[in-house]
Amino acid sequence: MTVQVASNTAKISRPKISGIFPRVRLLTELNTYKDHKATWISSPPGSGKTSLVSSYLDQQSVKVVWYQIDEGDTDFSTFFYYLAQAVQKASPRKRSQIPVLTPEFKDSIEPFTRNFFRTVFARFSDDFIFVFDNYQELGEKTGVHQLLVIALEEMPDNGSIIFISRTDPPAEYSRLRANKRLTFLGWDDLKLSKEEMQEIFELRGIPQKSLPSIMAITQGWIAGLTLLFEQEGELDFVEKHPISEFNPHLLFDYFVSEVFNIADEETQRLLVKTAWFPKMTVEMAIQLSGIKSASHILEKLVDKNFFTHRHGNKEIIYEYHPLFREFLLTESEKLLGDIELNVSKWNAAELLEKNQQIEAAIELYEQIEDWEKVAELIKKTARSLLNQGRNFILQDWLSKIPEQQLNNDPWLIYWLALATKDFAVQVSFPLFELALEQFKQTNDIAGIYLAWAGATDSIRLDFDVNASQLDPWFKQLSDLRKTYPEFPSDQVEAEISATMFTALWWRQPQNKDLYYWRERTLIAAKTLPSENKYKLWVNSVMILHHLFSGETLKAANLLNEIEQFVAEGSVPTNILIFLHIANLLLKWRRGEFDSAYNHVESALDIGEKSGFHHENFQLLALGASVALTEEKMTLAKQYIDRHEVIDHGVKGSRYHYVKSWYELFENNLEIAKFHGEKSVKIADNAGVPFLQALSYNGLASIYFAAGEHEKGKKYLAQGLAIAKKIHSVLNIYISKMLEARFNFLIGHYEQGIEELKVALIMGRERQYIGVSLLARKELAEMCVYALKEDIEVDYVKSIISKSSLTPPENVFEIDNWPWPIKIFCLGNGFEIQKNDQPIQTSRKAQKKPLSVIKALIAFGGHKVPEAKIIEALWPDSDGDTGHQSLATTLHRLRKLLGDDVIDLKEGLLSLNKNNVWVDAWAFEHSVNNNNDDVTNMEAAIILYKGQFLEEDRDSYWAIKLRGSLHNKYLSLV
Repeated sequence: MTVQVASNTAKISRPKISGIFPRVRLLTELNTYKDHKATWISSPPGSGKTSLVSSYLDQQSVKVVWYQIDEGDTDFSTFFYYLAQAVQKASPRKRSQIPVLTPEFKDSIEPFTRNFFRTVFARFSDDFIFVFDNYQELGEKTGVHQLLVIALEEMPDNGSIIFISRTDPPAEYSRLRANKRLTFLGWDDLKLSKEEMQEIFELRGIPQKSLPSIMAITQGWIAGLTLLFEQEGELDFVEKHPISEFNPHLLFDYFVSEVFNIADEETQRLLVKTAWFPKMTVEMAIQLSGIKSASHILEKLVDKNFFTHRHGNKEIIYEYHPLFREFLLTESEKLLGDIELNVSKWNAAELLEKNQQIEAAIELYEQIEDWEKVAELIKKTARSLLNQGRNFILQDWLSKIPEQQLNNDPWLIYWLALATKDFAVQVSFPLFELALEQFKQTNDIAGIYLAWAGATDSIRLDFDVNASQLDPWFKQLSDLRKTYPEFPSDQVEAEISATMFTALWWRQPQNKDLYYWRERTLIAAKTLPSENKYKLWVNSVMILHHLFSGETLKAANLLNEIEQFVAEGSVPTNILIFLHIANLLLKWRRGEFDSAYNHVESALDIGEKSGFHHENFQLLALGASVALTEEKMTLAKQYIDRHEVIDHGVKGSRYHYVKSWYELFENNLEIAKFHGEKSVKIADNAGVPFLQALSYNGLASIYFAAGEHEKGKKYLAQGLAIAKKIHSVLNIYISKMLEARFNFLIGHYEQGIEELKVALIMGRERQYIGVSLLARKELAEMCVYALKEDIEVDYVKSIISKSSLTPPENVFEIDNWPWPIKIFCLGNGFEIQKNDQPIQTSRKAQKKPLSVIKALIAFGGHKVPEAKIIEALWPDSDGDTGHQSLATTLHRLRKLLGDDVIDLKEGLLSLNKNNVWVDAWAFEHSVNNNNDDVTNMEAAIILYKGQFLEEDRDSYWAIKLRGSLHNKYLSLV
């Protein structure tokens, strides 16, 4: 059974304090501090700090987050967990998820903290105040001080913080005090002034003559005054008990003992019994003390403002002032014998446990050394603690259990291993192994399966070991299934299925059992609510599996399904980054490169803000890959330079792979070889087949570029063999594209065409656009081959368009290349097509712009002097007028055809041959490259539908090209 560690209502509730004397002087001073980010109130215990702040908040129209600090808050996860509950209580209608500090953020606490407080503060549109009470409980040596300094740095204009402490601000706040961002109220400020004492005396009807002596003993200390008023004949008491030195603790114990001693026996018994409760309900007080009038006694203490606070509305929680509780605990030790004391503690712990105050219960069980109960509670609450990210609290509890007992209890070992796995897999693995052996001895089926899952996942998550270490664990599960064919619960089945699926996908994607475990994982996930973290994680892994397996449609559909949930709520940081990775892989392969970069940057930004950097190496490698696909070399280098340089494991293989690709495109072939060979070696040692396939393809490309074709063939064959073995359609596609390219390089045209056909069919079915390791020029040449042979023409056109490929030189005969602009000027009529659609050319306003195009073609279309065009089209204009006329016409022309059709540099005009196809140029190119090739001759004859610009016979500038082209046509026929 799993017990949830309940929210601590009193810890995050503002105390209800009655009978407060209004401190008008201090309230006025606090009002003057409104514009400051923080106020620190420091004075001895019992000096009215909490009452003052509570009174102040009563006068403000603000949202309040009240947080009572205790020793447990020195653990970062505990602090953030309960603070998140306090924020949710203050802003219950806000749906944005508050970040949870899980172990993967342990090395990135500062960015996580900034993200946490930015998220939290954004929930408040109106003014708000955070109050941290009992701040001194943190002690001096804790990192929480710096976390709250960060909170103040992130604080928006509509928020502020009030710190309530017995001590002055620690050193971490010095800069804030120096910059006047932290104001300070100290003991001298909080002491009751003579005027305030006079007013209190008047309200209580006490003669003013006793004022000097009472002021002398209390020094303006509210708690001392409250206790004195509890004495019978307070003036006589003061005169009989002179105290020479002001010492709050000493005075408190002294005075409260006098009050305690004159209390009735029932009240005394209730107080010493219930002091073991940090917080309690009336029912808890009655059950522990047996006193039926507990409610009346506690309410009386609250009404008299006698160091007892009340929290909550629906469920009333009582809490003693820390000073009072310290006194009562000391009295308990004095008044109760050892046996009764331990029984009292045990009964209190049991009631705390029943009321889900688990931490307080464990503390009492530890005090009486009831390790069986401690172990029992750990087993019940461990899952809840880990879900809250409070691994270190769980580890702390486990560390206090005697070593012999811990080492002989497999469940305790298991929970210790699981608490450790997220940040130290090398430590968790042997613990899971030990737990597994002990579970086998007791035939604990659930324990056996869960320990197996933990050990297997520890290996998978350890990027420094060879993944082949997973192989015997696969066999072990097979053996376990024979012995224990039924899973003991749905939860166990879900964990085993997901662990086996991800481990097989990582290490043995070729294993036929992968699909069996995939289906079991999906079935298990469907039974869970959509927001369940396990379900989200499984689906994000499933998306990656679909992508690598070539099931892009399934991946896209699953992404859409998950993103609908993400839009409605939010998901844990690690899963959100996984989804960005899946999205960028899909967008990259589909040629949506800008969107892919957005996902890279969004994920890196989330990692930076949250402190989750576990996937940074993957994001940087993928960002570099997208940039290299587009040959954005500067951007690729930026991503690579941010990648950690490492020579082992998965990270090392990814780094050297993209580095070798970059150096290949920079034509630094020796450097590329160095990194390519390292990538292969590291991938082999890592034992991850997908990485091996990538690395072999990369090295093959480098050797082919270097002219070492045999080595290139060898590595390509190895990469393709691995890709086929693991059924990675994506890698097969890449290998086939490379194989086609290499065949063209060595003159094996027919073989190249066959491989290209296979690759393009695969690509078209999956909408692949981006191709790793092929330079844009090489990909463009491959597209030319495909278009020439009518292979997947529509798909190839989409590759060209989405990749913005420029045509290789002199490919004008490829009229099915997706030219943005096509110009037909041979034969009757002049036509311009934009994206294969004719544009209107008959309007009078377009006559001059079209004449510029015609003249530019007639003069060769490349680096034609402006003056030549002006002379041809505006022969009667002077220099300035002609230039202005041309400029105006070019502007209209660009609006008609686009900005990238005509280039004007240093007074020379050119048609952009990367974007413009002209039938006259295509005809001329076919004739010039005839070489008695019948195909070229036929293509040229088809293109020549008549003389050049027949409708412009009066234009002298068209005569020369018209005659030249016609003569070439005559020579053909």
